[in-house]
Amino acid sequence: MRGKLIVGNWKMNGGLATNSALLVALLAGWTAPAGRAMGLCVPFPYIGQARDALQGSAIVWGAQDEAAQIHSANESVDLAELERAALAEALFIERLAAT
Repeated sequence: MRGKLIVGNWKMNGGLATNSALLVALLAGWTAPAGRAMGLCVPFPYIGQARDALQGSAIVWGAQDEAAQIHSANESVDLAELERAALAEALFIERLAAT
């Protein structure tokens, strides 16, 4: 059976001190149960901070793409397209974690 990967992102919110507090809390509070993994996609300016804080932990990290523009301002979101994009990102993080 394939495991589950839980991935979150924090959009363009944060700052070094706030991010540090969040990363420390996640590291202290997350123990990966069997068949579960966690990933965190951070804004590009904070990738180095996430990499340094999460290196060697059970939490994988990645970047979010704020410029993806999956739809324009006057369109509705195609949920199937959004689902495929989220799945692709999750699979990428899962494979990255395995390397």
